[in-house]
Amino acid sequence: MSTDRWPAAVAFVLHTTKKSGVSTFFLFAWMRALVVSAALLMLVCSCAASAANLKKPIQDRCDTAGLVSCAQLAKGFVEYLDGARGAGKKRATKALGKNSAEKADEFLLSMRGIADRSAAKPHLPRIRGLVGHLQQWNRQRQPISSKKQPSSWGRPARVAHRPAKPKSAPVTTSRAAPKAKKTGENEPVVVVTPDTDLSRLVGGMVAPSNDPRVTPCGSLYPSGGQCVLVGQGPLVVTDLIGKPNCGLFVAVGDPEGDPGAPTWIMHAPLNMHGARLKVDEDKGLFVGMTRPDPQCSLSWGGFIPHGSGSTTRL
Repeated sequence: MSTDRWPAAVAFVLHTTKKSGVSTFFLFAWMRALVVSAALLMLVCSCAASAANLKKPIQDRCDTAGLVSCAQLAKGFVEYLDGARGAGKKRATKALGKNSAEKADEFLLSMRGIADRSAAKPHLPRIRGLVGHLQQWNRQRQPISSKKQPSSWGRPARVAHRPAKPKSAPVTTSRAAPKAKKTGENEPVVVVTPDTDLSRLVGGMVAPSNDPRVTPCGSLYPSGGQCVLVGQGPLVVTDLIGKPNCGLFVAVGDPEGDPGAPTWIMHAPLNMHGARLKVDEDKGLFVGMTRPDPQCSLSWGGFIPHGSGSTTRL
């Protein structure tokens, strides 16, 4: 229906509505909804059409840059712009990968000219996104010279040119010439300390009354004491955490005989972290209790220092 007939059509609808008794308010509300729906439909159709209209300009730029698989590359762009981002990105990347990095870079740089087309304006954010992804992928697969290194959205990156400093005449001194640096000399050195080296960490949880390794404590606690040899030096104890009111203790003594006369001994309450308690090479680490109690246990941790053999882990 031509626009010059719209007033007559509207008058006819109003007359029919008045005659049938339908409220004019509801009629205009219905007509307004119809007009909005038609406008949205036209907008969607125009956007879809504009994405399809970009296929030929994109393929022309691809052919001009001397690329192969230009039809697939343009199809990938259109798919990406129409909403199928995953499929479009995959298709475009695969097609671009059949070309050299230099030619691919030339094509991506030429894509900035697509912004001048009216059909491309609704899709500029997505075009920039896909071009940026392809530029990043193209740089990773093969480095490009700094003169053609692209920035985001296909603009060459600016390279600062500084004037070369005049060379000064060599100065002769009595000092010896500096030694040439070895490869990797300036690289950062990562130092792994014994307490951060997983292969040198030791520790565990001990419940003396329930441990099959339990033995009498000898002269250390002759009346009912229970001792468990949990490790042999050299090692450093850093953590001791035990249940309170259990009569727990930790001692360092002779690992093959009577643990009496210990090098050092610590009694409950034991709640220690980050300490440095030394256990010599010929000594053993004992966890014991002054009285049996199956509900009591102690957790301990430490490490084997550098420059020593492996500790006996019991």
